[in-house]
Amino acid sequence: MLVSSFHPEQIEAFIRPGLSHLLQDSIENAKFEHASIVLQAFIDTWPLGSIISVAEQRWKTQCDPLGLAVLCRAREVLTLLSPNIPEIELPKDLPPHRVLNGEMLAQSRAELCALAVKGEIAGVVFETPVPMEPASQLALGELCMEAPAQTAVLRYGAAGLLAPEAPLFEDTLGRAPEGRIGPQLKRMCDIAELPGTPARLKGGDTRPVGWLLWNGPAKPLPVTDTVFQLIRGIDQGFEAAVEQAEISVEDAQGIIRELVQLGVLSA
Repeated sequence: MLVSSFHPEQIEAFIRPGLSHLLQDSIENAKFEHASIVLQAFIDTWPLGSIISVAEQRWKTQCDPLGLAVLCRAREVLTLLSPNIPEIELPKDLPPHRVLNGEMLAQSRAELCALAVKGEIAGVVFETPVPMEPASQLALGELCMEAPAQTAVLRYGAAGLLAPEAPLFEDTLGRAPEGRIGPQLKRMCDIAELPGTPARLKGGDTRPVGWLLWNGPAKPLPVTDTVFQLIRGIDQGFEAAVEQAEISVEDAQGIIRELVQLGVLSA
């Protein structure tokens, strides 16, 4: 279901329009924390759409940590649009572990950490949240140090037991391939003007920000308005782009060299 939901046609027809509607509604109702979450999800649809098929294959065949991070992020994005998204399928049996209510962690800390140190459990799956009070949080910190899969379990649930090294989704993304300089340049990524960045939007700042969005495993980048206008005008030629960005030729040439290095533009 995850892979089919992130087919390019599905993304364009359903996922992005749905997230865009949620984003607008959240902003209009001053629900800025939720708007921040939705904006990040909207941005993440670009890399997700390009890598989810490989991620699913690697997860099913190798319990790949990067694959799990990608699949879980895709599920999080879809859950914003529908609450009935299935859990990530487990490709094999889970290693030894414990299942516990979060409020029981503090009193069970010594036993659980001892089992983890001896290699008898890979981690603990919590059926209810671990309380925020100091004793429980200290116990959780110790458990994360002793149980090899605990951090992954906290991020991704029981599936994390099969991929202890599973990173955060943003850490699965790198840089785009460097472009080539030449007389005629074209964009190698999509661009979009969005209501800020997730961090700024969380605080209620909705000033527009230009984003560079690759259909590949490259980290999306926010840019200044000058850079955004230069990129937007590049299809019409260098002179038109400089005029649109309202900067000098020398400044434009320097920015373009950096954009080629970042894989935004290429001959």
